[in-house]
Amino acid sequence: MRIKTMRCAMLVLLLFLCGCSEPPVAEYDDSPIDALQDPKQGEIVKMDPMEVRKKDHVVTIEPLAPYSVAAMVVHKRYYSDGIRGEFSPLDLALAWGKMITPEYDKHMKYSQRNRWYYYRYDATTPFSKAYIISHSSNHHIIPANDNIARALKRVKEGDIVRLTGYLAAMTIRKGARTVFAYRSSLRRSDSGANSCELMYVKTVQKGNELFR
Repeated sequence: MRIKTMRCAMLVLLLFLCGCSEPPVAEYDDSPIDALQDPKQGEIVKMDPMEVRKKDHVVTIEPLAPYSVAAMVVHKRYYSDGIRGEFSPLDLALAWGKMITPEYDKHMKYSQRNRWYYYRYDATTPFSKAYIISHSSNHHIIPANDNIARALKRVKEGDIVRLTGYLAAMTIRKGARTVFAYRSSLRRSDSGANSCELMYVKTVQKGNELFR
């Protein structure tokens, strides 16, 4: 399956940081965003990678599996770490399941730095550490286009959102040298290094507004 349209979208992405106007809504969707459910990951796919040349770097993005997550944004942070930051400028710490309900959320504290996310919980939390790990995650976001990037700028901590797209792998090369490589986790139960989701986001829903 070829993804020429996604390749074109990546070219548009190079200019997204300049955008500051309100993103147009693609459609209105009144179906509820059920963040109590687990994220949905499809079968592993074989798709042509996207390749974009930026200055003297070559950025390759390979879709790995279809992915949809409905969750609460528990923390949000932008990064400007060179070429990587141009393509994946935003990390969203997301939580779902019982963790988003007020009686449970009050036990949790979240933070982000250096592309990691951290959580703390008090002594009375009803959750096991395994439940927290499997119901929260740091998502490195690759916006598919300028409109998605602008829609994500409107998202705030505490918002319930639905994101759809692909889990992906990204490689940045400079000449023959690989300067950055990251492959998305394909499990929700892992933690530590390499456990984050790298997500190529094609749609964002907040409330009844759907952005493409």
